[in-house]
Amino acid sequence: MSEVLAVVSDLHANARALRAALADADAAGFDRLVILGDLLTYGVDRDEVLDLVEERIARGADLVLGNHDQLYLDLSRGERAYYDKLPAWLQETVDHTVARLDAARFAALPFVDDLRHGRWWLSHANPFAPRDWRYLASADTDGHEAAGVLRGKGLVGGVFGHTHRRKAWAYDGAGRVTVHHDGFETPEDGSLTWVLNAGSIGQPRHVDRATTWLRLVHGDGRASGELRAVTWDVDAHRAAVAGSGLSEPTVARLLSFFD
Repeated sequence: MSEVLAVVSDLHANARALRAALADADAAGFDRLVILGDLLTYGVDRDEVLDLVEERIARGADLVLGNHDQLYLDLSRGERAYYDKLPAWLQETVDHTVARLDAARFAALPFVDDLRHGRWWLSHANPFAPRDWRYLASADTDGHEAAGVLRGKGLVGGVFGHTHRRKAWAYDGAGRVTVHHDGFETPEDGSLTWVLNAGSIGQPRHVDRATTWLRLVHGDGRASGELRAVTWDVDAHRAAVAGSGLSEPTVARLLSFFD
């Protein structure tokens, strides 16, 4: 029996983009929503995004831990190792969030490190190990390694976020890679191993800056995926960031992702 997953990732406190993606997912239809982490930072819609996430969890959504989620959990315990390595402008956005965040509410969210649906693995960054935040940036190196790990687990593929760039890489038994841009269809017989990225909801960094989510249909021996782009009010998001009280250099850096 087939199952339809709706996968959103890297929300980054952008409620307008998240609402648009969830509305599109609802219209397209799905059996299970998976949120691949990084709920906060960069954007300023902190409480609205948490409201939307909590609402979806109450309706059965899965929530996977991202590196920015781990950051806030660490800071709530006084652990600063990751924070101290961040550039000053990013530290400022984190400080802005922490000052307004209900830490107990955030800590109560039911994060998991990873999960499996059928023959597909889902985690925030990669399939290597829990809380390993290495990026899958290159199809020929990191992606190739990830495909090998997935194949070794007997899986058809993995779905990740973290890079803010959507992708669909298919590896054959010899390790040769084929790049698919917006969708694919494949047998689930192990002849191909897939490394997918749903893109980013809150701060897309793909060349076209499109906000995307992944609709993955799997089971019954076949799978298909569609990377669906959604539109939302970018100007209103920019205005909210500009009016947040963050310093001018940090605002300029944050807005540059939407140029």
